[in-house]
Amino acid sequence: MKVLNRNTCIWMISIAALGLQASGSVARDNVNCGNLIEDAAGYGPFDYTDPAHNTVDLTRVEKHHFTSDVRLLIRGSTNELPHRDLDYTLRKFPNHHLALDSMARLQRDDGGKLKADIYTTDCYFKRATRFSPSDDIVWLIWGIHLHKSGQFSEAEEKYKTAIRVNPENSQSYYNLGLLYVDMGQKEKAQAAADDAYRLRYPQQGLKRRIARMK
Repeated sequence: MKVLNRNTCIWMISIAALGLQASGSVARDNVNCGNLIEDAAGYGPFDYTDPAHNTVDLTRVEKHHFTSDVRLLIRGSTNELPHRDLDYTLRKFPNHHLALDSMARLQRDDGGKLKADIYTTDCYFKRATRFSPSDDIVWLIWGIHLHKSGQFSEAEEKYKTAIRVNPENSQSYYNLGLLYVDMGQKEKAQAAADDAYRLRYPQQGLKRRIARMK
């Protein structure tokens, strides 16, 4: 399962000065998932897909917080661990595609354990879709996270939402097809694959997996 970063056109899936006071150890509201405006603390929230904020603001946040080490979960930028820098990035850019993927991987790798000063994975996705419900990539990444977590029904719902939001994204159909393969639903997998390849999805893995199904 892979995520296409629309801004950099590469395949993925797998400040200190700006807000030190906002990245301290503060318990997060994992019931209502917080307030987007309040959590941005006067700087943001910004839309990751909006070119108006994909220059100075995004560069500034990524330079100081969403470094390559943070994205790969190797180490933090402003702290020893990466979770606070990911949280900071997602408070400034709630629908930051790569940061959402990294946060989801962090919490899956951590066995679902929560640190007191960050939201749950579902909260970050809820906040992202609340902020930008028309961003199909967010729904797709959420679906991939649920798929990898074994929550197949929930993943199907998110993949289908991504398709409703943007029926021209071949990757959503492709991942939906992979899900149906894992669910043992060959006809549905084939239908999703047909749509993905109709839209010129380049990888043939789904086709091969369907061919091996009984």
